[in-house]
Amino acid sequence: MPAPAAPPRNGLGTASLVFGALSLPLAFGLWTGVVAGVTALVLGVLHRGRVARGEATDVRRARRGQVLGTLGLLLVAGFLAYGAYYLRGPEGERYRDCAAQARADLAGQELDDALQACGDRLADEREAAGG
Repeated sequence: MPAPAAPPRNGLGTASLVFGALSLPLAFGLWTGVVAGVTALVLGVLHRGRVARGEATDVRRARRGQVLGTLGLLLVAGFLAYGAYYLRGPEGERYRDCAAQARADLAGQELDDALQACGDRLADEREAAGG
């Protein structure tokens, strides 16, 4: 009597899809988005290897997970590029000046409050300017 066939092992494809979907909202946390996106890509590659060996059947989940993970990584890259662009501009320079003055004058919680005030002041100026 032949041994029963093993059921398909599609768990990595499902995990790839879940991590890929999570990478999109987690991209706002930057590094959490990177971890989720890379995890989705790796799990997708591993699952596609299982499909090639005949151990799994659903390659579509892995492919979707890889696509979503890639989109999450691109979103993180976009946020980082925007942040770098912003900090190199005149608003970034004003924020750095404000923060340097606060660091010279304060410490501890007062410093945290002063840095938050710097950010709030720049946001208010941007709103007043219509941007």
